[in-house]
Amino acid sequence: MSRFTWNEIKQNNIKTTALFIVFFGVIAAISTLIGILMNSLALGWTIGLILFIGYGLFAYYRGSNMALSLNNAEPAPENEYRQLHNIVEELSIAASLPKPDVYIIQDDAPNAFATGMSPDNSAVAVTTGLLQRMNRDELSGVIAHELAHIDSRDTKTMLIAGVLVGSIIILTDILSPASLSGG
Repeated sequence: MSRFTWNEIKQNNIKTTALFIVFFGVIAAISTLIGILMNSLALGWTIGLILFIGYGLFAYYRGSNMALSLNNAEPAPENEYRQLHNIVEELSIAASLPKPDVYIIQDDAPNAFATGMSPDNSAVAVTTGLLQRMNRDELSGVIAHELAHIDSRDTKTMLIAGVLVGSIIILTDILSPASLSGG
């Protein structure tokens, strides 16, 4: 198994940036269409810009909390989840990352995710089903995987992608016939 080369990482970053530019183009096109349908291009662009900036700021400052809340994640008490906290702390030290906040999701399905715009403001959430099914070594592998998402800023990329997709969805809702006719 080979590791990624710096050239491959650079190519992936270029592709991600290109994809985000396409999303910005779609948002601009939908905003333009809204403006044409409302007989005011400036109004369409203003709606698109305000929505994108407002939604973007909301996601930047509250996106992690929203992801945790939508999954019914609760802070994992250290006294109750000592092993989990130890694993997260040990692996964070090994990865030279600040320890993320640790959350528990009461769910039988084995799952985990990381969220946060930066390593200093990140969190790892683990389901109770995952804790029940995995031994310490397996759980360490899952947590290491989640910390890799934090370290490589994948969590930030996913929040930005969510903002772009969410903006497109909201703008297309504005375009619906009921919205335009006042219904």
